[in-house]
Amino acid sequence: MNQMLDNLMGAKVSFSMRDDKALMVVFERDYSLAIFNHWCLKNAKNEIGSDSMLIKGKMLSSLKQSAEFTSLNFEGIELSVDLRDFAWEGPEAMVLYKRGVPLVVW
Repeated sequence: MNQMLDNLMGAKVSFSMRDDKALMVVFERDYSLAIFNHWCLKNAKNEIGSDSMLIKGKMLSSLKQSAEFTSLNFEGIELSVDLRDFAWEGPEAMVLYKRGVPLVVW
């Protein structure tokens, strides 16, 4: 798994938005994460939603990565990204941006 997401631990979401192609999550510390694959947000009651504004101002408190999924937990709201081959929507599954650092692509 890619450990670059570990650099986001403890960072708050400054801004998030979605369009018909991607979810963009902008963090403190000049990081941005673009998600192109299927994703969903779940709260503690396992209710599913897609309102990206739910994570604005929330801190990334935990992270789980596997070959099939990446889950980012923002103070009780989980953002789950499907990384399986059939979930690919391109151009990439996810891209992590940081000014002055090479892109990290999944």
